[in-house]
Amino acid sequence: MNLTQHMLAPDSLKTSHILKRAKHANKERSHTSGFLLNFTVGQRLTLGFLTAALIAALTIGGTGLYRTQDMGKATNFYQSLVQTSRILPLGSNILVLITIEIREMLDTVQSPIISQETLTVQQKAVQGLTDRYEKLLLDYQANHLLYRNPSQVEVLKEANHEAQVGQQVVLVDSALRTWRLYKTTQEQILNYIAQRNGQEAERLARLQGEPTYADAQSALHGLIQFNERLTNSIRDATAIQGRDQLIMTIISALLACLGIIMAGALISNTFVRRLNQLRSVTQSVEQGRLDTRLTVEGRDEIAAVSFSVNAMLETMVADAIAYEQQKQLNQFKDEFIMNVSHELRTPLTQVYGFLELLFDYHGQLDSEQQKTFLSRAKYGCQELMHLVNSILDATKAGSGLKPPPLEDLSLASITREVIDYLDPRQREDYTLELAVPETLQVKADHQYLRQILRNLISNAFKYSPKQTQISISAELLEPEQGKSLPTSRVRICVKDTGPGIPPEEISQLFQRFARLKRDVSGAVRGTGLGLYVCKQLVEAMHGKIWVESTGVAGEGSRFCFTLELAPASHSTTPEQP
Repeated sequence: MNLTQHMLAPDSLKTSHILKRAKHANKERSHTSGFLLNFTVGQRLTLGFLTAALIAALTIGGTGLYRTQDMGKATNFYQSLVQTSRILPLGSNILVLITIEIREMLDTVQSPIISQETLTVQQKAVQGLTDRYEKLLLDYQANHLLYRNPSQVEVLKEANHEAQVGQQVVLVDSALRTWRLYKTTQEQILNYIAQRNGQEAERLARLQGEPTYADAQSALHGLIQFNERLTNSIRDATAIQGRDQLIMTIISALLACLGIIMAGALISNTFVRRLNQLRSVTQSVEQGRLDTRLTVEGRDEIAAVSFSVNAMLETMVADAIAYEQQKQLNQFKDEFIMNVSHELRTPLTQVYGFLELLFDYHGQLDSEQQKTFLSRAKYGCQELMHLVNSILDATKAGSGLKPPPLEDLSLASITREVIDYLDPRQREDYTLELAVPETLQVKADHQYLRQILRNLISNAFKYSPKQTQISISAELLEPEQGKSLPTSRVRICVKDTGPGIPPEEISQLFQRFARLKRDVSGAVRGTGLGLYVCKQLVEAMHGKIWVESTGVAGEGSRFCFTLELAPASHSTTPEQP
């Protein structure tokens, strides 16, 4: 048994004891519980709501079916009325057009110069309108008579308007009869016109054509008015159906409510009360009171849940402490792995890359190239060893990096060294402006200073648009007026042209794992450790690091840090490559 198993064994024994005790209490209490509690919750619910559900289903289903049938009948009737409401007024317009065409033909035949072509066109127009009107009446007779649609007759009977069935037949016969008389008169008029007998045609149109037209139009208007009265009849039937539906709905609702009340009375005392107790206990647990327990009653599902909740609460107190310890351990492990992977990736990649070049191009490199590759690989190994030692020291101390021994270093030389070891492809995409005096020296650790500059310049590459300028500058800080600095300081700055940093997020920037909100869901990758490590390294060398940014896109950011000026250093005019 390992250490973890040994630590978990007492908790397992304790949990087993709790479960046995809870089961024993549950069995003793179930013998004294009510009869209904021996049934499952599902059985009690089924028993309680079955009657109410059956009553509600039968009454509402029957009412709905009845209502659906009535609504279907009324809907079909309305559709038929809408169709006839379009057809009949159209017929009135056709009669008017026929009369107009005949009048134009009479004018044409009585003119000094008779155009046969015009008469032919007018005759065809009259014939077309005549055929169209007759087809309209015959279609209405064949498809829209009430006695041909039993469902429509039934709707009218419900509203006591069944007499309209016979009235419609009389009106349709009248419309057809008057139309045929008018049509016969038209044909006689057209014959006189064809014989160029304009006077006789005019006389016939005045004596018989106009009266028969008036009769046909009057009969058609009577049919249109009848159609409008049908709409009122359907409304009456719908109102009666709605009244019946309301009565049936009220009765159904009363029966359903009665069944639900009976079901509620049946299960309220055995179901709702214990659920409320369960809710009260869970709310107490949410508020942190883990000493609350449930009273286990019966042998149904709620009793089983109550038993399980009590057993769970017994183990939660012990498990919470172990969980918190494990969570802290996992968090420390994750932070350590991320820190190591972030910091060691760059030098390890550098060593592997140059060794791979030496292996791939073995025998093709001259001694100078081999020396250069080996030098850079060696440099990477030294940086890797230093980083490992620094991380281990930080882990042991728990309060930051151990201050390294400081030496006098040429700031311009180290800056160029860092730039030379950057990815050439990155350098080609940007314009680097170096404004660091050649004679300016600082007191710093060589490896720390390289790592700080590399991190800041790499970040500038990462956030700046391609083909833009990145500036690296250094200057001697003048003592503030009225104050004296114990030692002179040098300010080193890296300026990019990226999107900038929102002012409200600057205070979070140098913390561990801190990332901007836009970067969390954006395309820029990172772990949030680079600037944190820079801060640790700068402070280990007794310096200070900060950032200046307005947060406006395109204005970029300027990361600055200070180091102590080496005594032998002299500031000169900055040089630009």
